[in-house]
Amino acid sequence: MSAEPGDDRAAVTQADAPCPSLAEAMAAHNAGRVDEAAALYERLLEVEPDNPDALNLLAVIEKDAGRLERAASLARRAAAYLAHPYILGHLAEILSAKGETAEAEAALRQGLELAPENVQLLSQRLDLLAAQDRLAEAEVVNARLLTLQPQRADILNNLGAFAHARGAVDLAEVHYRAALAADPGHRDAHHNLSRVHLDRRELEACEAVCREALALAPDHPQSLRDLGDVLLFQERWAEAWPYYEHRLSQVTVSESFRPPRWQGEDLGGGTLIIVCEQGLGDSLQFVRYASWVRGRGAGRVVVAAEPALTRILALADGVDEVVALDALPMEASAWIPMMSLPLVHGLTLERVGELLPLGLPYLRLPASPGAGATPRAPDGPLRVGLFWAGGHHTLPRLISRTDDQRSLDLGQVLPLMLAPELDGRVAWTLLQRDRRPPYLDDLARRMGWRDPFASDAAAPPGDLLDTAWIIQDLDLVIGVDSALIHLSGALNTPTWMLDRATPCWRWGRDRPQSDWYPGALTIFRQTVSGDWDGVIRAVRAALRARVGADAGPPG
Repeated sequence: MSAEPGDDRAAVTQADAPCPSLAEAMAAHNAGRVDEAAALYERLLEVEPDNPDALNLLAVIEKDAGRLERAASLARRAAAYLAHPYILGHLAEILSAKGETAEAEAALRQGLELAPENVQLLSQRLDLLAAQDRLAEAEVVNARLLTLQPQRADILNNLGAFAHARGAVDLAEVHYRAALAADPGHRDAHHNLSRVHLDRRELEACEAVCREALALAPDHPQSLRDLGDVLLFQERWAEAWPYYEHRLSQVTVSESFRPPRWQGEDLGGGTLIIVCEQGLGDSLQFVRYASWVRGRGAGRVVVAAEPALTRILALADGVDEVVALDALPMEASAWIPMMSLPLVHGLTLERVGELLPLGLPYLRLPASPGAGATPRAPDGPLRVGLFWAGGHHTLPRLISRTDDQRSLDLGQVLPLMLAPELDGRVAWTLLQRDRRPPYLDDLARRMGWRDPFASDAAAPPGDLLDTAWIIQDLDLVIGVDSALIHLSGALNTPTWMLDRATPCWRWGRDRPQSDWYPGALTIFRQTVSGDWDGVIRAVRAALRARVGADAGPPG
């Protein structure tokens, strides 16, 4: 039987095979004297190189120290000498940390063959499957856990999360409430229940859940962030921004980065670093504040961004330089996370027209290295760019369903692109970079659509500046809530956004126009959740009117 520090399995091992060196090492390990324990395990392995307990426990120490390669080597040796469920569980944990999911899953399967009702191994397998977005398999494992521990709050919360991921919001609420009945302080269940109410736009109920969670744990960052989110949705921006600051647990900078956090004081000609966060679209939307920062005494404004944004953000009004997120200049006077700028600015919905830096465009493109923008001939077709899906999400569906909710598939937009009344009146440009069906290249060629992201394109766009040059050559952009909407709006290109029934807070609840891109952005929103057909019909009618198709065939 395998030994683990801090549990009574160690006593069984010692009784079966007395080994003072192992007992001494485990005593040091249990007492937190990790370096001493590691040295003792090493000494023991010099004498007994195949001791599975020493190998296993030394692997745990190596993993905790971040030395994953050696930890995996030790754990594999331990499992080879003794295929015990707990050793296999440690091996799987280490392999998962290294990203070797296939071998980790094999170790868990082997452990569960030996101990089918081992809750720890089942929980590890559940996490592994969920992280790979294999939700159907994960739900089966969670059901097995429920039979073993029917009142365990995290298992009940998982049931809700699985239902939520399938879009069964009402069922999800039942499970989240069951989790809270089992454990009224379960933070994840409070968070998830608030998201159910947010999905249904039950904003008062959502706020009540957030405040209930905060009554139990006043300093819980996620609950504070949740309250900030719902206040933003309620358009209570002045109240929301301070709570929204609790997202900053997700914003990290190097420990060696010493400039103070900017609070809005006059910078006296110094350098301010604005650190991008969240999605590409957020950065494109809020970089407009660089020009406002100039008025607060900034002599130099540096933006830290990811590579896809480097060239395009350098063209924003007020930006002097764009650097990599891992290359922040140390000599700055102050820094601020980009999404904290509205708080410092004091932005409220009531004064948005007065306070928001509204000048469009605020991204000013140089001449394209290609042909550049060309005016549309008076009798030529309307040049329309189209994209129907956001980028691939990086979080498992169990955690985030945003991309699925906001995205369509190609089949849902084809009735617009193939509308006979638009033939000859609209020239389509496909702006969809990924999530492309395999037949799209051939279809675009046959239909004569411009497709810069085709798999055989000679020079596909490399970053958002390349895409901006394409947009600059268009008369209209149509797409879903994603970075390209912000890019098109910031360029002051007429833009029609296809939006879900439960939109992001920044688009408002009912207005078809946008305060952020006034005059440029029009919103076509679902009236029933999931009903994209109605949105496409509305866009088709608007486009037909735009090109004059109601007046008859093109001349």
